[in-house]
Amino acid sequence: MTHPSDDRLPDRDRLPDRDYLWDREDPVDPNVAELEDVLAELRYDRSAPTFEELPKAKRSWLYAPLAAAAAVALVAGAAALYWPKPQTAPQPEGGPAPAATIAAEGWNVTTKIGVARVGNERVREKGKLAIGDWIDTSSGAVAILEVRDIGTLDIRPETRIRLIRSTGIEQRIYLDRGKIDAYIKVRQRGFVVETPAGTVVDLGCAYTLEVLADGSAAVSVTSGAVAFEGSKFTSYVPAGARVGAKKGRGPGLVRQFDAPAGVTASAIQFDDGDEAAVAPLLGAARPRDVLTLYDLLPRVDAQTRRRVLARMSDLGAKVPKGQALEAIVRGEKTAHEELLGVIEPLWTAGPDDMVCAPNDTSCGARAEPPPDPSSRGEVAPDSGLYWQ
Repeated sequence: MTHPSDDRLPDRDRLPDRDYLWDREDPVDPNVAELEDVLAELRYDRSAPTFEELPKAKRSWLYAPLAAAAAVALVAGAAALYWPKPQTAPQPEGGPAPAATIAAEGWNVTTKIGVARVGNERVREKGKLAIGDWIDTSSGAVAILEVRDIGTLDIRPETRIRLIRSTGIEQRIYLDRGKIDAYIKVRQRGFVVETPAGTVVDLGCAYTLEVLADGSAAVSVTSGAVAFEGSKFTSYVPAGARVGAKKGRGPGLVRQFDAPAGVTASAIQFDDGDEAAVAPLLGAARPRDVLTLYDLLPRVDAQTRRRVLARMSDLGAKVPKGQALEAIVRGEKTAHEELLGVIEPLWTAGPDDMVCAPNDTSCGARAEPPPDPSSRGEVAPDSGLYWQ
């Protein structure tokens, strides 16, 4: 007898034609017979059991999507285990922390006098100001706010500040009211203070900024410089100068701490909308006050610009001529900004080396920081300018 599949096998694997192992009618194989005798006692001597036929399972539409979802999850899980994870580039040592870490950590707050409040929590000694939080100082309270690793803010009484942004590039707060003394080390426009009257951009300096209840603001710079940006004009305020700003109008004219009374009065008059103040302002200006005249240029018409430039030249400024002069008269921004560097030797000159106009007794007055207006009651609510 031949194995049913014997015809499909190669010759070397084909069973013999007569084989006792497959057919009991074939001649007995002694080896198989001996093996049968050894295993005889283990032979199964009962009849084969019968089994009932199981009912066929019914397929349901409910299980099909579940099975498909399970298959997808199984494949995705296997892929996640197998697929290599992307490698994150190592951060340079000492580099900025991730924004999430900064937001979680916040800025350090130290209360020096009285009690400050961050959100709904009272801070008696140490605390944190997170992004989006407000800090309020009560009457008589003084706090110090660490601006990450670039400087500090001294927060005066009855001041309200909100932390808007803190990244490796920019630190930004909103001063709603009150007064701060800022001490910032960086010079890359890294610290910004928004106010109702405009935005103060720190250029690496020390300054005092105050906001009144009506939204008017004033900044005085004792080191470095700031840019006070409004909706229409931007004032450059270097050390030894100050500027006031009104809500909805932005900064007024920049003035030196030691500006003569005539310059101060005329500048305030012009800021209040009186263009007739230009003539007395030009007449009262000293060489150091070319900074005020420079700030006046973009706020007047072309004809008045020629008068202002002529007065600056009379005071010793090396005003350009020809096409460069005409570009300033036309109000081109680049030409105006280049003029600032030209006049810098005049407005940075000290009392001992400035060139004074004839009969100007106030020209050599030494610049001094402005007094604290809150201690003298010299705040002018109508103009939004202080230390007048």
